[in-house]
Amino acid sequence: MAKAKKPKYSVGDEFYSWQNPTVKRKINRINLSDNGDYGHKYRLTFFDKDGYRTNSKWMDESSLYKTKRK
Repeated sequence: MAKAKKPKYSVGDEFYSWQNPTVKRKINRINLSDNGDYGHKYRLTFFDKDGYRTNSKWMDESSLYKTKRK
């Protein structure tokens, strides 16, 4: 078992993802991994069509990016 790494991102950072490729959203939760063989998971804040706050699915660091994708 490898030593757990420090999370790459923190709560409040804004990212695009496969769930929101056109609008940046903030990280609202981080699920820290105790095992270095597995990465940390992140959740973003979304808003539905009625304006209610919802959460994204749990995502890996590789699913988050700072710039828009085409």
